Amino acid sequence: GGGGGGGGASMAVEDGLVSYAVLEAEMAEAAARVKQLGGDKAEAAQDDVFRHEDLALKKKMLADQIELGILSVDAYRAMLQAGLRAEEANLQGDRERAAVAARRIKLIKKELAA
Repeated sequence: GGGGGGGGASMAVEDGLVSYAVLEAEMAEAAARVKQLGGDKAEAAQDDVFRHEDLALKKKMLADQIELGILSVDAYRAMLQAGLRAEEANLQGDRERAAVAARRIKLIKKELAA
């Protein structure tokens, strides 16, 4: 299928990855897969090793921005809301993408409720 033309500013991070809770959950998932695939030296686990490092970096950047006051709590919540809407749109995607979106939505909603 052809994708529609997407105008406007794209989010700096992919959809639900603006959420601290989502980052933590997906880091844990990647770490578990690395272990399952034979540890971080295993060839098969390389993708998950990189994924874990990428997520850890995003999480650190997010934490730093909040800590330094670059990102206010309100701005962070607005990012979560935007991420939530993006993930809700992803529910219309293929099965795998929809499953990831559903899980992220649950985490983001929980975070917003806190």
